[in-house]
Amino acid sequence: MEKIAKAAGVSKAAVSFALNDKPGISQTTRNHILKIAEELNYVPRKKIKKDTIVFF
Repeated sequence: MEKIAKAAGVSKAAVSFALNDKPGISQTTRNHILKIAEELNYVPRKKIKKDTIVFF
């Protein structure tokens, strides 16, 4: 989330709101964050399979 926040120019909290579909940020900001997350190939932890190796 930190990389997404830095790339999008927003706080980590804003990234969390966007990725978890929570209120508190504008739709424009949400769309911007989601676009950046997609460009950075973000995959939510809950969607990662148990046998997948993840490099940070």
